[in-house]
Amino acid sequence: MPTLRVRSGPQSSQTFILRPPGPFRLGRDLAADFPLFDRRVSRAHFKIDFCDDGYRLLDLNSKTGTFINDSPVDTAILSHGDAILVGSTRLSFALDTPEDPLVGRNLGGYRILERVGEGSMGTVYRAMQLSLDRIVALKVVADELAGNEDYKALFIAEARAAGELSHPNIVRVYDVNSLDGTLFYVMEYMAQGNVEDLLRCEGPLPVEQALGIAVEAGAGLEYAEQKGVVHRDIKPSNLLVHETGTVKIGDLGIAVRTQTRRNEPSSQRLVGSPHYMPPEQAAGKAFDSRADVYALGASLYKMLSGAPPFSGKTLKELAFAHLREPPPDVALARREVPEALAAAIQDMMSKAPAHRPTAASLRTSLESIQHHLRLAAKVPTRQQPHGWWSVVLLCVVAVALFAMGSVGGLVFHHLGGVMHERGERLERVRQAITEGRKALHAGDINTALEKVEELSKLPGSQEEWDVLEDEIKQFENEVKARRD
Repeated sequence: MPTLRVRSGPQSSQTFILRPPGPFRLGRDLAADFPLFDRRVSRAHFKIDFCDDGYRLLDLNSKTGTFINDSPVDTAILSHGDAILVGSTRLSFALDTPEDPLVGRNLGGYRILERVGEGSMGTVYRAMQLSLDRIVALKVVADELAGNEDYKALFIAEARAAGELSHPNIVRVYDVNSLDGTLFYVMEYMAQGNVEDLLRCEGPLPVEQALGIAVEAGAGLEYAEQKGVVHRDIKPSNLLVHETGTVKIGDLGIAVRTQTRRNEPSSQRLVGSPHYMPPEQAAGKAFDSRADVYALGASLYKMLSGAPPFSGKTLKELAFAHLREPPPDVALARREVPEALAAAIQDMMSKAPAHRPTAASLRTSLESIQHHLRLAAKVPTRQQPHGWWSVVLLCVVAVALFAMGSVGGLVFHHLGGVMHERGERLERVRQAITEGRKALHAGDINTALEKVEELSKLPGSQEEWDVLEDEIKQFENEVKARRD
């Protein structure tokens, strides 16, 4: 039966099966037969219909056009192997592709509609939960893993533990089961793919967007930390995007509770992804939720730079880099990354878990950086005069300064001194906050409290304190939360 497979774009690896009779409409509209979650795709972009000559593609007056084998077309008969490009999504058309035996089948109360992805652990399908009439994602575990009874028992126990988690930034796990030798679990369907798809499509993300993703993922990790759950495989492809734009941590099928992990045989442990794996996990040592913080730091590095922090030709080389090499400075790869954000990534990727922030303090720090970026974005930029008006303005200023004479000079000298002193006072406040946060990350609560006391004694006008009020309150709340 003919298929359309997404080769690149936000839904990479997803396959659409063209079941008769058609027609099949594709576009950004959720009501389309096959929705495409690509901002450059029109709501109704093109359709495919069966005719006497075969399968005909017809562009639906799309804004960016439809291309077959890189040539623009209004209509054309498709041939096996044709490449279709719409927006930034590239699909391939195939005839007589062997059908997936699970598609169209009912499995434990779920009707499997189509295959949407495939990985080393298994295959993901879009399915309908018949009892609730809702779309879900159903992941079938690979046969070689499902056939291992020890693995199966561990997987079911951990998936059930993941099912107890309920947070806006964590993909809900609804069900786990084993029927007729098929091991699967059911989770919330995330229609807009994952961050890895986004990076593949758009390259390095804008700083604000990457930071926003990390803040939402950090909130999910904070909740998991409170529940004693370690994900073990945080990476861009496990940061999923809901149709509302909310980022959620997915693939919690290999998550474990820290209370039970100590008794888990090492042969049964499921390792994470080599490019994002923390040193202690790579070395096979004990780990906790700070392992997820490291992996999120490595993921954030890739979101900003376009590449993972470490590379290697073999798994051994990658593991050695995580164990021995210092984390790279993302600001060297991307100049516009703020110093505070680059420093936060360095802290997240500290070799020693004790030197990394907890998930709770990480979220607070990232939100603070996000707040300052938004404030900076709101500051209006003074437009510089151009052309002959510049000359006129300079002449007027020069005449005025000359007329003011020595009195004017004294005034300007005084104003310059006042502004310099104000700048120094503001800098002392920010320096105290920075030193206090470093002390918090190192677990030195006494020094952090001293910095709070120091802030209360620093001189400054009411206007100056108004400028830094939010930042000071944020820092005081961080110290209070750690002290309590």
